[in-house]
Amino acid sequence: MFKFYHALGFLWVLPVSILGWIFMGLMYLLRQVESVNVYPDLSFVWDLDNRSFFYRRMAGKWFGFAVGNNIVLIDLDDSDANERGYLHERRHVMQNYAWGIFFFPAYIIESLRVYLWCPEKHSYLDNRFERDAREYAGQPVNIPRSHWPDGPNDTWIWF
Repeated sequence: MFKFYHALGFLWVLPVSILGWIFMGLMYLLRQVESVNVYPDLSFVWDLDNRSFFYRRMAGKWFGFAVGNNIVLIDLDDSDANERGYLHERRHVMQNYAWGIFFFPAYIIESLRVYLWCPEKHSYLDNRFERDAREYAGQPVNIPRSHWPDGPNDTWIWF
C-alpha cells in the first residue's frame, strides 16, 4: 500500500536511485534482467535472468542487493528463502528511504566501527543495518563465529 512517507523517502534517495536505474537499465538492455516490477512502496525489483552473466557471477555469493529504491534479486520465486531474501532487501530500501543519500556512507562507517572497535564481531553480520534487515525478514540475527561465511577468524567481509 502506498504511503506518503514512501514518496518522501523516494525523493530523499532519488540521486542514488537514479544511479541504480542507469546501471540496471543497462543490464536490462544487455538482457541480464528477466523482469522488473514496481511495487506500491515505490521500489523497483529487478529479477535477473538465470542464464545471464551477471546472475552467474552473483549466484551462491549474494541473494541480492539494494541501491536506493532498486532491489536486484538473483531469483524471485515463491520459495520461503527467496521471500525472506526479498524482505531483507526491501528493508534495505526502507533504510535508504530513511537515510537518503547518507545511507551508503553510514553503512560503510558502521562496518568500519564494528571492525575497528568490536574485534569479536563481524563487520557485515554485526552491522546494525544488516541485523535490522535480517530481523525484519525473519532470518537469524545472531550468527555464531562458526557460521561466518569466510571462517571464524575473518571479521572483514569486504576483501
